[in-house]
Amino acid sequence: MYPGLMFDANARESGGYLFYWESAERFADVAGQILDLGFNEIGVYYPINAQQEVFERVATDVMPALPQP
Repeated sequence: MYPGLMFDANARESGGYLFYWESAERFADVAGQILDLGFNEIGVYYPINAQQEVFERVATDVMPALPQP
């Protein structure tokens, strides 16, 4: 297994806002880039409340559509 972690260096100064939870499309793009690098697992940080809706959409729509190892 080759896990990749989605990290946002600006999250602390932006109040916990994570760039990859901006939209389901943004998450899919970043996740795709990580998978293209050869990682087969992706670790993410739980979103702040304002990004919860995107998190739920990613969990139901985006994650199942990502390529499986």
